[in-house]
Order: sequence, then C-alpha cells, then structure tokens
Amino acid sequence: MVCPYCSFKNSLSAHICNQCGIILRLGKTSRLVPPASTGSGGLAFMRGLLPGRAKSQLATLQSRIADLASDVQEKAEASLKVAEKAPAARLTLGALFLIQGEIEKSVNRFQQAQQIGSADAEFRNNAGVALARRGAMPQAVEMLEQAKRLCPSSVSPFSNLAHIFLESGSDPDPTGSPPAIMEIQRALMLEPKNPTLYNRLALIFCRERRYEEAAIQFQQAFILSTGDASAQADAQNNVGLAQFLAGDRAAAATAFVAALQCDPNHAHAQSNQSLAQAQETITPFLLEKLQRAARLDPTGGGVRANYGYGLCRIGAINDGILELKEALGLNSRQFETCYNLGKAYADQDVLEVAERYLARALHFSARSGEALTAMGVVKTQQRMLPQAITHFQAAIRLWPQVPLARINLGVAQGLAGDFSEALLHLRTAAKLSPLDAAIPAQIGWLYLRQDSLNLGVEELGESMRRDPHIAEVQNNFGLCYIAMNKPELAVPHFKRALELNPDFHAVHYQWGLALANQKLQDSALKEWELSVRYEPGNADCYVNRGVTFYQKGQIDEAIAEFRHVIVLRQTRMEDFSNLGLAYAKSGVKLKKDSRNPQDPRMKQSLDRQKQAIDMFDRALVIEPRNVMLHSNRGLACFFASQAEEAMKEWGLVSQINPAYASRRGKKMQSEFDDTQIALMPFTVADRAVPIAPKTGPYLPRFLAGYDTDEWDLLLNDPALVRLQEMHRDVRRLERDVAAL
Repeated sequence: MVCPYCSFKNSLSAHICNQCGIILRLGKTSRLVPPASTGSGGLAFMRGLLPGRAKSQLATLQSRIADLASDVQEKAEASLKVAEKAPAARLTLGALFLIQGEIEKSVNRFQQAQQIGSADAEFRNNAGVALARRGAMPQAVEMLEQAKRLCPSSVSPFSNLAHIFLESGSDPDPTGSPPAIMEIQRALMLEPKNPTLYNRLALIFCRERRYEEAAIQFQQAFILSTGDASAQADAQNNVGLAQFLAGDRAAAATAFVAALQCDPNHAHAQSNQSLAQAQETITPFLLEKLQRAARLDPTGGGVRANYGYGLCRIGAINDGILELKEALGLNSRQFETCYNLGKAYADQDVLEVAERYLARALHFSARSGEALTAMGVVKTQQRMLPQAITHFQAAIRLWPQVPLARINLGVAQGLAGDFSEALLHLRTAAKLSPLDAAIPAQIGWLYLRQDSLNLGVEELGESMRRDPHIAEVQNNFGLCYIAMNKPELAVPHFKRALELNPDFHAVHYQWGLALANQKLQDSALKEWELSVRYEPGNADCYVNRGVTFYQKGQIDEAIAEFRHVIVLRQTRMEDFSNLGLAYAKSGVKLKKDSRNPQDPRMKQSLDRQKQAIDMFDRALVIEPRNVMLHSNRGLACFFASQAEEAMKEWGLVSQINPAYASRRGKKMQSEFDDTQIALMPFTVADRAVPIAPKTGPYLPRFLAGYDTDEWDLLLNDPALVRLQEMHRDVRRLERDVAAL
C-alpha cells in the first residue's frame, strides 16, 4: 500500500506507514485543516523594522554567526594540530557545537577532553548541559553537581540543575522539588536580578500546584525585565500560565494578550492563548492560530506539539500524528506529546505503537490519570486483562471523582469474569455521572454476559432512552430479540447499529442469524458472506453457511464450508458429522447421476463415501456411543460396498439404543439421519459486546517563556559568549520574519 503522505510502498497488510508512521487506513486527513492565513497586516512592523529590513538584519546576523563560528572552529582545530592534547581547544569545540545544536559532536568533544584530564567547573557545567540535551539526565546531574562544588560562586550549575528538574516530568515531586528550589534560591543569592531564575522558580511552584506563589515570582521576573520586550513577553506569558493552571481563565487571557503586546510574535504566548480558548471546542480560527504559532517557531517542539494536538482534536489524525512526531524529534522529553501520540494510535487500534508511546509518557509522568487510563485501554484491547485492571485501578486512585476509569475498569473486570466487582464500579460511575448513557449500556452488557436477559434489557432500554445513537446498544438489543424468538424485531436494530458504525462488522453474523430464523436463507447467506470476510476465524459462521447450503441442496458449497470449519477447529463432534453427511449426500447424488459402472462419477461417488466414513470415524472418537453417527457410518459403508462393516454398525445401533433403531427402522439402511444438522446454538453472552473502553481527552502543552528553554553555559571565550547571544537574537528574528 502506497503511503498518501510520503509515497513509501508498504506491504498490503501494513497498518501504519513504515516510514512516516501515519495510519494507512485513515488516508489523508489534511482536507480538515484550514488554509494558512497570511497574518494580520499590523504584524508587518516588528520592533520598528520594515519587513525588508527585518529579513536583511536576519540574513546579516546569520552570516556573522557563520563567520564567527567558522573562525572559532578554525582556531580550535589549529590548536589541536599544534598540541596533541590541547584540552582548552576541545572544550571550545564542545561548547561551540553545543551552541549550534550539534549535540552528539559536542558530547564527543567533551568526552575527549575528559579523557585527557579536563575537570574544571567550565568543563563539568558545559558537559553536563550537553548530556542533559542528549537525554542522559543522571550523568548530567552528576557533572553539574561536581561543577557546583568546584565553583560555588557561579549561578550556571544551580540554574541548570533546576532546569533538569523541570525537564524530568510533569508530576509533583515531593522529594525533588525542595532540592530544586534550593538550587534556584542559591542562584538567586548570586544573581538576584536575573529574571530567568525567577521564572524557573515559579515553574517549580506551578509543578507543585502552588500557583499563587508562582504568579508572584513571575511578576518579579516581569519587573526585572524592563527594557527587554522579549523577556517581558516571557514573564507575562508565564503569569498567564500560572493563572490558567489556577483556574482563572479571564486573568490568564489578559496576561497572554499582554505578552503578545510586548512581542507580537511570541509563539509560546500565541499558542497558550489559543489553547486557553480551545478548551471546549477547537474552531478553524483557533486551529489556524496554533498553526501560525508553529509557523513562527518551526523548531520549537512545544508549539509544534500544540498544533498536532489541535489537528487531532478536529479529527485530522494523520496530520496530527506527523506534527506530533516532528515535535517529539525536536524535544524528546514532552509528556503530552508522547501521550497524544499514544492516544491517537490507541483510538485506532494500532496497539503496539500506542503502547510504546504511552510507556514513554508514563516514564515522564507516572501519576497521569490520562496516560494510565490509555494504557489500560491498550491492555484491554490486547486482552491482557490483569494489567489493564491494574492500570485502571491506579487511574482511579488519582481520579476518584472521574467516571471514565471506573467505566473502563468495569468493562475489563466484566471481560475477566469478575462480574460483582465490575458491577460495583459501574454503579459508582453511575452516581458520579447520572446522565451518561454509556453506563447503563455497560451494565446491560454485564447482565447479558451473566445470561440475565431481563435485567440486561432493562438497562439497555435506559441507555437507549438517554442516547439512541450507540451502536453497541443497538446490537445488544437485537441479540436479545433473537433470544426472545423475535428475529423480525432484531433486524432493525442490527441495521441501525451498522448505520451508526459501518465498521461494526460483528453485526453481520447476528443479522444473518435473524434472517435465517425467518427462513430468509439467501439474505442470511449475504450477511454471513460479509461476516466471514471480517471475522475469518468465526467457525460458527462457516457452520451456519454450510447448514444453509445443505438445506438448499447445494451440497458442494456445503462441503466447502464444513471443510473450512474443520481447519479452524477439531473439537466438536457435530462439525465432523456435518462434513461426513455432506460427503455422503454428495456421493449418493453422484451415483444417481451416473449412467453405467464405467462412468467416472461412480468412482467419485465411492471416494465421497470413503471420505464420509473417515469423518464419521473422527466424530466417533469424540462421541463413541452416538447412535446417529453409527447409523450414518453404516449407510456410508453400505454405499461404499462395505456390506459387512455396514451390518456391524447397524448392529451396534440396536445394542446401544434399541428405541432409536426401532424408530429408524428400514430408513437406517436407506436414508442418512440428518436431523441434527442445524444452525449453531445462539448465545447472547458470547455475542454481546460492551462499548469499547475509551481513552481520556487529548492534552495540550502550555508553554513557559523562551528564557526557561535556555541552558546556562560557562564560557570563558568572549567569542563564544557573543556567539551564544547572537544565536538567541537570531531565534527572535526568525520568528519576526516568519510573521511576514
């Protein structure tokens, strides 16, 4: 199958593209994405610059960065040629590559420097940053702790340790927060007018849900940023972040507007503003704003993640997946991005991929009710029910008042056969959400699983009164009508179930049963033809098709169906008996159709009777005293010219069950007993289905200011200091130019 996004040729059985990861059966979903806007004309003047001048300044600055970086690299490499060890040159190259974002090259140079004895504070701080950006957090912490001890007067190691704590996940951490706060407070003693430190301290407070204290620190950062529009935008954005997390949406909206007034192209503030407005629903306008934020900052993992979140929210799943994967490539430590990818794949039953992303999400936030619930859904769909139950129970401990995890737990326990516990959790969920139609639907399914038809019908009826648009409820109602011998009333429910969910392929089997019970054999066969296409392992469906063909006199077709049953299972006497009877009937017909002993059909008839005998033998292994089997085997032996064997079988029938032998009389020696060829017994409990467990909502990623993304390097080389400042300037200018 050719991927509609990257044109990679996948195998026909592939569920996702092996190159770009989109879900192939969904096809392209970009048609749901609004066209990109050209932006408002008022943003054409950034910081007093005309568009042409902004582009010119960006080009000039990029050229100066390239020249300066080249000069620094040439000097360092020249030093390496003169002195083989030259640790200072290696440190310079490590810092240069780190500033340029070439992390692997940077780590390599720092490792070389360490091998030749580098051990000062500059090396340990910068090497720690390189390791942190690589994702090697334990090693990074060790390096930074050593740098802190070597140079207690430098703010950088303290600030970087706090940064690592903020990067480590999204859960409140009672053991990690106090040390991180102490690191920032030590740094503030050294640099009390550094706004970035106040922002980082406030973000730790946000993580601990101490939002009022966070807002105070963010305000202090704003005061200290006077004269720096970008830094003030960072601080105002962070104030809005704290206010929104505290539940004050109106104040947060005002703060985000203030941030954009300071810097109209602050992509983080624009993304946050859009997310705050999109809590209930995402309009095309809000999605376009998220898209614009991503366009302003295409290398920003956070804004790209939020655009992917918006795409998934409107149903553009594949476009969202691509954007989320890009975001994760830019910043691999984003909990929300991993969770959203896991949820997107889980909702489409791409379970192995979903599990990988959700495992990463839980690594970053082990106390996320959303991630635990989604992982429970994956485990339920994989029928790993003990693990699913464990995840749902953990989610309930975090979400005691949220019904979703309880409903899912009830389904998992119902599937595991723990009906009393399942009912308990579903009843509790009903108290939490008394109007939710899904809860009585699940309770009704649970009663059907226990063969409590009347109680099941009562609950399903309540669910349908609340919401008649649930396909599983329509299906289960139809099953109940079949069980009540009212197949004509079942058909409209099956039809409605498929209208509501065209992918609800299990309906075809029971719809066929309802039609067959009304003697509408041709219509039943059409439904079962669809059923075996979507449920190729449903042996009962092949039995029913074979029985129907047999009853219609289409013996060859019946043989084909019964043979398929034997391929799928060999544990049921009736399956061998059915195939044996079909072979025997086919042999009789071939014999009647032949005109003389030389007719090839005579030999075919004999072969069919031998095949019938073999099937009866296999059936008798399972039920050795079944008189019907002995009777039919005897007649097959007679038609196969094995008269003595036939008499022996009929003698056994008379010994085992004289009443049966008397009732059959001469028919036992002239007609096969096919009275037990019948449709498979129908069990509501086996075919009733719950509403599939559901994941929680997609999660946005509210973003702190740009200053908190920066790492603090110790740089003794003035050229590197200038280069780092120029890189920060160019990132701001790139956003300005992108707004044109």
